[in-house]
Amino acid sequence: MIIEALSGPGGPHRLAEVATASGVPKSSTYRILASLVEQGYAVTDGEGSYGIGLRLRAVAAGVCTERPGGIVELLEFLHKGTGQAVHLALRHGTALTYIR
Repeated sequence: MIIEALSGPGGPHRLAEVATASGVPKSSTYRILASLVEQGYAVTDGEGSYGIGLRLRAVAAGVCTERPGGIVELLEFLHKGTGQAVHLALRHGTALTYIR
């Protein structure tokens, strides 16, 4: 539930928002978010706001590429149709993480 609240629209989200949206007590939410940040699944701005980390984005992209008819097929279609290199990247602020 915390990851769902963290990934909701309008992020990054304040600790209190994540706790309320997830229905998890604020102290527990803080500990879980600290663990997620340490592992790279979440990021913090150091001022109480949390967002999705690159590691969670990579997991989500991996799930998307596993589906038949998913993103891999679309990228291959674009490559064949244009003859150009096609890449998939996830944006986090001003940084990009190339997934494929």
